[in-house]
Amino acid sequence: MCNLGNMYLIGGIGLGMVITHFFTSLSTASTWPMIAFAYSGLLNIAVPSGGSKFVIEAPYVVPTTLDLGADLGLVLQAYQMGDGVTSLIIAFFCLPYLANYRLKFSEVIGYTLPAVISIFVLSCAYFLIRA
Repeated sequence: MCNLGNMYLIGGIGLGMVITHFFTSLSTASTWPMIAFAYSGLLNIAVPSGGSKFVIEAPYVVPTTLDLGADLGLVLQAYQMGDGVTSLIIAFFCLPYLANYRLKFSEVIGYTLPAVISIFVLSCAYFLIRA
């Protein structure tokens, strides 16, 4: 039900167009993949499901990409990488390990956060160079 509400907000009342114009004015064809990567990563913290997040983001990520004339494949790659990088912070994959080894999440985050920061910086550089 929440996704239907988000879809209505983005598409039904025109919020998607407002966000599209905002991102179009903020970026260029060469900076848009990096911005899409960072934005996707930030939104992943609030909406951790990749499919649900794409339903929310597609109505303005794709039009912004087309408006700027950016490489759609590269922007979608950036979108997926942003989703994957911040999934290391919200480490659902390690829940079985935490339970089996009786660890607390606070004991594990110290190992994942440096990796996330490193991957984030390297990915931003990659998207700036590639675009």
